[in-house]
Amino acid sequence: MKQKLIATFFLVIIVIGFVGWVQQVQQIKLIPVHAVDGHLNVTLNDVRQLNNLLGDWQYYPGLLANEIPTGQTENPQTVVVEHKWDKDPATGYAYGFATYRLIVTGLQPGSMYGVYIQDEFSAYSLMINGNLILQNGQVGKVQSDYTPRVYSDTGYFIADQSGQTIITIEIANFSRSNGGFWNAPLIGQAKTIEKHFNNLLSIEVMILAFVLALGVLFVLLSLWQRENRSILMAAFLLMIALRMVSTGIHLIQIVFPNMPLMAIIRIEYLSGYLFIPLAGMLLEEFKIKRSKPILFNIYLGAIPATILFVLLVPNAVLTESFVYVQIVIIGLTAYTLYILVNGLRHNYKDFVYATIGFSSLIIGGLIEISPLKNRYGLFFTSILFVLFISVFVVIQIANVKSKHDLLESEILRDPLTGLGNRVAMFRQLDHWQKSRDQAQRSILFLDLNRFKSINDTFGHALGDEVLRLSANRLQNCIRSTDHVYRIGGDEFVILAQTNALDQDKLLVERIKESFTHSFILNDRELSVGISVGIEHFVPGQESSDAILSRSDARMYEDKRKNS
Repeated sequence: MKQKLIATFFLVIIVIGFVGWVQQVQQIKLIPVHAVDGHLNVTLNDVRQLNNLLGDWQYYPGLLANEIPTGQTENPQTVVVEHKWDKDPATGYAYGFATYRLIVTGLQPGSMYGVYIQDEFSAYSLMINGNLILQNGQVGKVQSDYTPRVYSDTGYFIADQSGQTIITIEIANFSRSNGGFWNAPLIGQAKTIEKHFNNLLSIEVMILAFVLALGVLFVLLSLWQRENRSILMAAFLLMIALRMVSTGIHLIQIVFPNMPLMAIIRIEYLSGYLFIPLAGMLLEEFKIKRSKPILFNIYLGAIPATILFVLLVPNAVLTESFVYVQIVIIGLTAYTLYILVNGLRHNYKDFVYATIGFSSLIIGGLIEISPLKNRYGLFFTSILFVLFISVFVVIQIANVKSKHDLLESEILRDPLTGLGNRVAMFRQLDHWQKSRDQAQRSILFLDLNRFKSINDTFGHALGDEVLRLSANRLQNCIRSTDHVYRIGGDEFVILAQTNALDQDKLLVERIKESFTHSFILNDRELSVGISVGIEHFVPGQESSDAILSRSDARMYEDKRKNS
């Protein structure tokens, strides 16, 4: 119960802190504005907002900016951005190049502004009034002149005296099956653009660092506990990390600037698709529903199959596969909800954590395949899933460890007196044998005098009480470095660690003196003596059994003297 409260407390603190931090860095509002016939009038005075340039852009397919005839700019074709190119029916690819233009008015002359583009999954060049301010990859009219890149970036410009700006963007695609103007740029004051980009960068770096740290923790936990759930959690976190660096700002392009675009896209698809079998295996591993191992094996087999599929299929097939993956997600969502409802109905222990975790993942998956798709929606819900499932795993591991400790305690404890038993004694002796310190050690073998007579005369119940009281007296006689064990019947052993030669003698005297006092039980005064045999213990010279046997023999010598 204590571990559960602590885990829940830290979980709540992490979630509240994380949500608060994200809200703090996302204070900038993104305002969608819609151009009409390639013209847009804006006011960019608010430092807390950016405008997303949607609506009608002038469109020049098959032309670069310097190839657009002057007359064609007066009555241009327009398309609604964000804009998707038509695919060639013969090839299934939307390859080609085009130029888009937007005339923006209302800017403050002489003021500095900025433009931000997430990416276009291809190559683009963005010009303001004919001046290149932002470029991603190399735009080309043929594939040999084309170099795609997907890193999000910013560019800056100063508005001229007219307050009018012509934004021109050339886009080329010869790598993905889908081409087009995918992400409309954001425009705003230069400081606001810079702050927005830095906010996004800090969010992604923070999420990545958190995910990797949690992944390392689960790897260590799997090495400690040797169980599948921690390994699966570590693998799931790795997929989150891979998807984080291959989407959004595309941090992977910073670390590996020359990585091919299709390699990055395949990492994105691979990390997203592997969420499904890993989450399914976790669902089965938690034993939320007792099912045949065939379903777990199907998920397991889907992992190498998914890897081979993503790495080997053509671009067009990979892109179109997402339609079928959406169907799989919907089907597995229904199955998972059935399992969660079933778990709640049967009131499985601590199941609320698993329910919240898997529900978060379901919400993230559904958002990812819906028109409500959010830049970081899947990441946040995946992290919530990991956090709640982590608490569930930690609580279950703590429960197992608690049961293991209880079982070990029962194995090592004498149930009557609560002292260590013979097994515990030999475990301590093994530890002594391996010790290399210079401490003085002794084995005291003890046996109660006249106990058999008391047990036979007054019964086992009273005899058991005598044993319990004798155990208490022995524990009161020893020091904090000593240990008392009951090894059977009325026989006890003390493993004593001393700092001086005469301390053993003092310990024996204390023990014998304590047993000069009678026990008062059931209005009866019972006199029980004790015999002690002592032998010094030197690590590594002889076996523990041999030393124990000699102390036993000395105890019988003492008993003969007492009789």
